[in-house]
Amino acid sequence: MTPAALEIPLQIMFVLFLAIFVLLGLLPAIRRTTAKWRQLMVDQKTRQQIMPTTSQQVLAKVHEVEQERLRLNDYEQLILRSVGRSGGRLVRLSKVVREMQFDKDVIRQAMTSLYRKGMIRILPTFLFGPFLSLTGKGRKYAVAHGLMPFFG
Repeated sequence: MTPAALEIPLQIMFVLFLAIFVLLGLLPAIRRTTAKWRQLMVDQKTRQQIMPTTSQQVLAKVHEVEQERLRLNDYEQLILRSVGRSGGRLVRLSKVVREMQFDKDVIRQAMTSLYRKGMIRILPTFLFGPFLSLTGKGRKYAVAHGLMPFFG
């Protein structure tokens, strides 16, 4: 065979180069897609393993998740107790900070957490600073956990 017979035409080499170039460009997208498929398959298998089978198990799981979400740390409980002692009246944030004698940032973080959980209302004012009050949910929690007395 002569060297001229083994030579590949230029058009075929160009198409081959183009195909390889496109495949290399698509390789990251193909990897991401296959990784997502694998993750979906794993998620589906684990979901089938942990899925409750009866409605009572579903309700128990929902209640467990809700209780975990509502669990308060010590700072949050102290703030709830301090606000709860007011008997339903508004309490100044400065009074709570004075009573607690903790760092203001710690109290603000706990206050923000209580607000997000729906336990307290924060009422901003221009002259006296923010006021705090318990919501219905916060009052129920405080009474149920002995953080404030129940007055009927």
